[in-house]
Amino acid sequence: MIVIAHVYKRAHVKIAGMRSVLRVVRAEADKRAHRARVQAAQHTRTGTFLDSIRVRRYKKGYAVQFEDRQAALKNFGHINRDTGEWVDGVGAVEAALRQ
Repeated sequence: MIVIAHVYKRAHVKIAGMRSVLRVVRAEADKRAHRARVQAAQHTRTGTFLDSIRVRRYKKGYAVQFEDRQAALKNFGHINRDTGEWVDGVGAVEAALRQ
């Protein structure tokens, strides 16, 4: 039998924690957060949603977070409580997910 490669157990954990990998992951998270902010800025009224978009560091990576408590309503749309009319969402999450 010829062994071409050996995959070590938990190799993914070691690789995820490498500084060079974390730099690349951070850069990608920053790029996606920027896309979300650009989309949110086009539809802002108070700036709360836009200001809530953050890149958060975790043990093995980064995530784009929307910290506004009403982020889902603002992103996906909602019914205006005063008029009963539908308010379109801003689509910032979708913008962050686009390639």
